[in-house]
Amino acid sequence: GLNVFTSMPGCAADDPVCVDISDNNFGYVIPAPDEEVMESIAIGNTSHTNMTTKLLAYSEGSVTAGWFDGANLVMKATFVQGSPYVYFEVYSGDAQLKSLRPSGGERGVWYQGGDSLGVWTDVAGIRNHFMVVGDAGTSYSDVDSEVVTIESPSNGFTLAWMPTVNSSVTEELRAIVKAQARNVVEQVTI
Repeated sequence: GLNVFTSMPGCAADDPVCVDISDNNFGYVIPAPDEEVMESIAIGNTSHTNMTTKLLAYSEGSVTAGWFDGANLVMKATFVQGSPYVYFEVYSGDAQLKSLRPSGGERGVWYQGGDSLGVWTDVAGIRNHFMVVGDAGTSYSDVDSEVVTIESPSNGFTLAWMPTVNSSVTEELRAIVKAQARNVVEQVTI
């Protein structure tokens, strides 16, 4: 699957919590690199647990990755440079939104309505807000658990990272993101 996270806000190159040099590599230090999910969320699949990822397509401002089980394409996602949206299509099984723990002090549901689900995480001092937006008829099961199943009749959904400056997402921002999230972008020409 896919682990989705952001770097800590306000990170500076000399901040050892944010960046480090290890084995001649310079970059963000993942708090628990062996965990599937630590400080954020991951997208997995109900029917496939051992997938490989391959590049399917790219443009000047986007990339599409595919997750395969053997030769079978299980799901794909398109990432657009500078966009808070990741556009998913699932071809086998159902997508899963995974977090470190069930709802409690490190994770919670901040919005649930219609075809959307908003989840926040706050682990290792890193707070994130995400919203999953599906097409009509999308449903979510076990929303307070660490594994939420996303059932979409169109087999598509959008994952949005919600920029926030405090512990809540405004109603206005939620409405804007929800209105734009299913305008799927596949290629960007600059």
